[in-house]
Amino acid sequence: MNNDIVPSLLEEIQKQFDEEIKANEKIKSILIKQKQGAVNYTDSLSFAKELGVSLKKVIQENINEEMLPDGKMYYNIAQRLLEPMIKQNYDLVSKQCEATQNILNKKADLGLKAIVPEYNKEKTASIIDYISNADKYSQREKSFLDSLETNAKSVVDDSVRKNADFHYNAGLRPKIIRTTVGKTCKWCQSMAGVYDYSKVSNTGNNVFRRHANCDCTVVYDPGDGSKKVQDVWSKRIDYRENIRTNSNFMGAKKPFNMKLGKKEISFVTYKNDKYSNIYCQTYSQNSKRMCEYLNTKINQEYRYGKINNIVVVQKNALQGIACYDHINNDLFICEELISNKFSQIVDTSYFPSKNLDDVLNHELGGHKKHWEVVRKYQQANNISELQAKNDLEEKLRNYVLNQETNDIMYIRKNVSQNAQEAFKNTKSLNELIADCIVLNKQNSVSDEFLDRLVMEVLDYDG
Repeated sequence: MNNDIVPSLLEEIQKQFDEEIKANEKIKSILIKQKQGAVNYTDSLSFAKELGVSLKKVIQENINEEMLPDGKMYYNIAQRLLEPMIKQNYDLVSKQCEATQNILNKKADLGLKAIVPEYNKEKTASIIDYISNADKYSQREKSFLDSLETNAKSVVDDSVRKNADFHYNAGLRPKIIRTTVGKTCKWCQSMAGVYDYSKVSNTGNNVFRRHANCDCTVVYDPGDGSKKVQDVWSKRIDYRENIRTNSNFMGAKKPFNMKLGKKEISFVTYKNDKYSNIYCQTYSQNSKRMCEYLNTKINQEYRYGKINNIVVVQKNALQGIACYDHINNDLFICEELISNKFSQIVDTSYFPSKNLDDVLNHELGGHKKHWEVVRKYQQANNISELQAKNDLEEKLRNYVLNQETNDIMYIRKNVSQNAQEAFKNTKSLNELIADCIVLNKQNSVSDEFLDRLVMEVLDYDG
């Protein structure tokens, strides 16, 4: 091919890309939240992902092996086509991250401006080299396209790191929170957790790394307890909101009594003075990390609505993994779940939960939401709680019973062994509904009609 294909091709790609992002509803929604001052780094990552996916799409639609000379994307083509598009994505993502960080700083009452990460020319060069060194475009097309999305997300990771570093040097104590999303590999599961920035600040730390198609969130919120200031000379720690010395992690005692099945369980916990509604049984590292994690997910991100008490205890005291008390609106959870021994604690062949986020989705996205709609239905129809529950679940229950008539292992095959045994022993759909929510969030649904029926129950709005 003798003609220079780049100018017209780049023009078409840029045109289509601009149209894609203007029409993208998720991007529109994030920008509205940004104007309202309600965004966080999870929104920034979603924003970056949408841009990366849009760029992948327009390149895939406009470039193929047949149109390239010798079926190869030579360097002079790759460099002139890709660099302006990757740079444009960087500009858009970094600008959004700057807005996010400024919003978070303002909420945390910090008089600091957001730091914008530098454009990473080396990453762009490596993408260009990777595709231009392929003998044929099709040999590396898929992995090359995936790298465009990963690269867009990495701008968010760079922003998190830059701002955490700036705040650390300013005397704050930033916490980096890495969370898995959906189905994840073992490596991502092992990296999930809450980290002191000082311990992961070294260049190339795995906490800030992501592989192709990785949707893990890596966030920093200066309002998550990082407003605790350390005097680097005396090592004395104070709180910005109310300067005080000798603050204790543990506060007033609070006993809890609960009933699990026929078992009566009681234990003593202590108020965690860092948070308004969190109690813990021990002062272990696992307990502290779990408290920080739950405060972020439940209190700050407000994913599941209000929880009265969040209680972090040892597994042998709880005699289980986690529990939602729908009478008192309390969450009980064992501290060991945040360690690297999750798979040893939770039998993933019995439960669908693969990580700590799944456990929260089960207890709060499933059980809590389920009981909330039952009470809403009860009040709207002035009937008993039991009748409200039966009425709400009627279509779902009939479907499950019908499927079991055809296949006695239906629930186990399509949901979990946990859900099957609970239904067999008690005829309750509670565990099935909660486990279906986990599968939905994992994008692991095998029976879409069952999923729709579960969502009909939980989406009841009067």
